[in-house]
Amino acid sequence: MPKNEHLKVLIDLLGDLATRRQVEVGENTFIIYAKDLLVYELDDVKAALTQLGREPREPFEPRFPEIGIVLDRLDKLALARRRTHLSKFCEECIDTSGLIPLNEKDEPCQYGSREYKRMGPCPCRKNRLTKRCGVGW
Repeated sequence: MPKNEHLKVLIDLLGDLATRRQVEVGENTFIIYAKDLLVYELDDVKAALTQLGREPREPFEPRFPEIGIVLDRLDKLALARRRTHLSKFCEECIDTSGLIPLNEKDEPCQYGSREYKRMGPCPCRKNRLTKRCGVGW
């Protein structure tokens, strides 16, 4: 998604948050918040803003949350999603650590075989850690 479209979607999501919190917020505030949120996955931002908008406010809590509160919630939700994704493993992995036995050429081999040299990351785990995909990062 182009940056301008992404910004517009973020501003719309922030507008939804303001509506849920029953507060008038200036467009400049939306733009500043949206720029801070650009680095996050859109689904994570939507989940965090929806969650914040549906929670009852504490006494003396501002109607529109500070950016730090939004970012903290977003970080927690994104981390939980990544942990869920990374705990899944393929049939090659020995366990949820995502490690497989490798020979000296870093090729998969049988654990305990003569060619076994060390444990290393399974290709399924390596791809999740280095590539952005729709489910993971």
